[in-house]
Amino acid sequence: MGGVRVAIVDDDYWQRDAMQRALCDDGRFEVVLAVGQDDVLGEHEDDSRRWADVDVVVVDVFDEVAPSEIGTDVFSGISALDHLRRLREERGLSFTMLAITTHCQHPLVQLRLYQSGSDFAYHRWEVNSPEALMNALLSPAIRSEEHTSELQ
Repeated sequence: MGGVRVAIVDDDYWQRDAMQRALCDDGRFEVVLAVGQDDVLGEHEDDSRRWADVDVVVVDVFDEVAPSEIGTDVFSGISALDHLRRLREERGLSFTMLAITTHCQHPLVQLRLYQSGSDFAYHRWEVNSPEALMNALLSPAIRSEEHTSELQ
């Protein structure tokens, strides 16, 4: 295997599986991890080894399957990004975080994405096809060691 090593974090099994299959079918990518937001949030500190071989983490921010109860965190992807930012800082990991959400133009969501350490944010429709997702993952900005956050 070779290419860009990708981790996918999405609450929707079918969406996560579709992204994983599309990327695995393309020789330029290797999906090293595909989990839900709750799996990331339930990690222990020593689980950071799972993330050591990742180049880019794709995180779906909005939890479409969260129960519609008051107080439910429907943006559990932001909590996952917070957790991954801490791992990146505390463990010296160097993966890039790419957030996907249908709410990326909302100022409060943009603020939280910035605070959580997301390096890039895409509207769901910008990366809705496998080709568009692959192009985003291969973009020079994401692949650059010296990229600057588009959220700044």
